[in-house]
Amino acid sequence: MIDFIKLNISYLSDKERKSIITNPEFNCKQTFDVITGELEYPIKGVYKDTINIIINTKRMELNGSLHQLHNVLTKGEKQNFDDLSINDTIGTVFHLKEKFNLQLKIIKIENLEFGPNIKCSISPEEILRKKTIVWDGEMPSKNFKYSNKGKYLEFERTQYSLKIYDKGKQNTLPYHLMRIEYKAKCNQSVRKLGFRVLSDLLDVSKYDDAIQLLKNTFDKTIIVDSIDSKRIDLYKDRMNFEKAINPITWANLDNTDKDRKAKERLRNNLLEIIEKYGLNTIKKELVFNLNEKVNELKKCHNFHDFSNIELPDKCHNFHNFSNIELHRKGQSSSMSQFIHNIYLKNVTYCKITGIDISNQKENKNYIVGTTIRELKEKDFKTFEKLLRRYKTKNWVNFTIDRMIKEIAHRVRRNYQTLFEKKEIYKNSLFPI
Repeated sequence: MIDFIKLNISYLSDKERKSIITNPEFNCKQTFDVITGELEYPIKGVYKDTINIIINTKRMELNGSLHQLHNVLTKGEKQNFDDLSINDTIGTVFHLKEKFNLQLKIIKIENLEFGPNIKCSISPEEILRKKTIVWDGEMPSKNFKYSNKGKYLEFERTQYSLKIYDKGKQNTLPYHLMRIEYKAKCNQSVRKLGFRVLSDLLDVSKYDDAIQLLKNTFDKTIIVDSIDSKRIDLYKDRMNFEKAINPITWANLDNTDKDRKAKERLRNNLLEIIEKYGLNTIKKELVFNLNEKVNELKKCHNFHDFSNIELPDKCHNFHNFSNIELHRKGQSSSMSQFIHNIYLKNVTYCKITGIDISNQKENKNYIVGTTIRELKEKDFKTFEKLLRRYKTKNWVNFTIDRMIKEIAHRVRRNYQTLFEKKEIYKNSLFPI
């Protein structure tokens, strides 16, 4: 549910900043004054083409899409039209922690975009272009198309905004998909979502406030099934309806006390007519789908009785629950033992290839032959990537089993010499 995020990491020491600047994986570009030879700021870099790094003399920040980063790491795809569960978010936060050596409890979240993608029975573009009247008595401050790839509306306030747009058309999907998003533009609005520092994203209970705020904010949107007034029988209702769906009516109302009261009367009359003549089925569908989706993404983290766990398809597949101690009320909620076990202990990546080896029985930090064989059966695409990476001309007559043994041998050898030859592995998915 979390997409864009901006983090203030200015607390990092000069040594830690230098390690980020000089790490080739972060692609930091340094420029120097041709006359004085002094380093010029800001220094900018990017990680995995999703997380921007901006370094000034006294400030350092990370910003970008957690959703896209998760998909780049797990699927090799830079996209955010699928679902990002709370589990996915927590896993991605821990990845950033390890990659940038972050202290999660002191990093302030300065910007945050929160919301799901929901499916619709009709085109979101049609809903936004023909059926969306106003939000909280205001016309959209941004109303355009993504290069002919779907309608986009944004209703802006000083500290936050509501974004609604056609995610399906934006990504050329074969189904109707709408994105509903609360954009917190400052620390104060981030706190209204229930978050303050990066470790808050690890506390599942804190998402309740964000979900409720998103629902309440979207509920202020007035959407009608049709703007055709012929189906409204009573003349007075028809006149009030035609007046209320006219954008000029709303645009002519200011923010004075008098106009605010006029907006409230206009809004109440319109909602009464919509309810009376059953013109709210689309809005009800969107509200229902929004509730279903946020509940689904939250349930991915609601574990209680581990003896009867059935994980939803969208959740991570976790294994070895034998050592899990469930978080209880009264304990520290920011980093429970439950989260610690799952994300720091049970989710393990090969230090050479970056492949998930959580299922691996052998207590190794690198992928072994048995896991490579499982990849061949269950994830042939990843297996092919391993082949392309390690295969040489000498393998022409090798059997598959021989290739697997050779890959396992090379990975093991690379791991054993990793610390002596770091430069060789700078392009690894998860270098140490």
